[in-house]
Amino acid sequence: KLTTNNRMELLSVIVALEALKNDGEYVTIYSDSQYVVHAVEKKWLFGWEKKNFNKRINKDLWLRFLKVFRKHHVKFHWSGQISLFTFKTLNAAFEINKKIHCFCE
Repeated sequence: KLTTNNRMELLSVIVALEALKNDGEYVTIYSDSQYVVHAVEKKWLFGWEKKNFNKRINKDLWLRFLKVFRKHHVKFHWSGQISLFTFKTLNAAFEINKKIHCFCE
């Protein structure tokens, strides 16, 4: 399947959430993807879901996202740019298995 930037942005969030070992984790996702952040924070996603994603793209990924999203307490913050420091911070957080803040680009 051909991919798009939006698919990859969404997939990066999904993979980060799927990496969490325990249900009920408190997670903050910092992303430069307005597509992902606004879909959740502005509740567009839940409207799309009620309409079975009629005429919406990436249904497969949004369904996968919802499955893992609902297992945790997830907040989103939009950030205009994500730095290399952010990714190093994420990796360190996973390594020490502490309260994880996922930084996804």
